[in-house]
Amino acid sequence: MTMQPVNSTSITQPATSCVPLKAAPSPDHIFESIEEAHTPVEARDRLARTASSEGMSLQGRLSHLAETLLTSEERMAHADQACVILREWNGYDPSVNEQAALEIELDLRVGAATAR
Repeated sequence: MTMQPVNSTSITQPATSCVPLKAAPSPDHIFESIEEAHTPVEARDRLARTASSEGMSLQGRLSHLAETLLTSEERMAHADQACVILREWNGYDPSVNEQAALEIELDLRVGAATAR
């Protein structure tokens, strides 16, 4: 991948259609050496359009996404809580094999629905 200089500094970015997205300062900041994340122009523009249609700025939309998206660990915790609630409510407690069969069936149904 070819690198092109950004502005007149020593920072470089890939020679693709990516643009810097400024990261919001936070104590949990995940960038190690720079405070920019590069994203495809198409993704940035789509986020900007959806933000605008909701009366938000791009930064506001990204902040909202960050607040509402769940990490893998959070999704697993929610799934575990749902299983406990179902078990307490109606005794639903599928075995590992039953869960695997249900996941396969769900994948097939989603695949069929998205193929339409």
